[in-house]
Amino acid sequence: MRILITGSSGQIGTNLALALQREGHYVFGVDIRANTWTDEIETLLQDLSVPYHNFETGIGHAEYPADLDVMVHFAAHAKVHELVEQPDRALENITMTFNVLEFCRHHNLPLIFSSSREVYGDIHRYITE
Repeated sequence: MRILITGSSGQIGTNLALALQREGHYVFGVDIRANTWTDEIETLLQDLSVPYHNFETGIGHAEYPADLDVMVHFAAHAKVHELVEQPDRALENITMTFNVLEFCRHHNLPLIFSSSREVYGDIHRYITE
């Protein structure tokens, strides 16, 4: 398969990309920063949090590989407590996801969206259900 991973320079994106490559898949990464874990993942440095309107060859005017089979979306600002203090960063997460969804819609491309453990908050009691 030909797989594009956003957030490919983070820990989860890196580990998924390397595992997929070991299985023989082609992986292309998009991230705002270079990967400090490995140089084995072809990565385009791009800020996905900017509102874009062109999705023909990629998000914005970027060139993504042709004939992708699936997109995996990990790109986001993490650390929910920081997003509470800086809500504009939360809006950037929404914009990133919107851009990814629009690219997938324009290319009829399946999307795998990964959430985060942070959505459950800081629970100090056991869940009883």
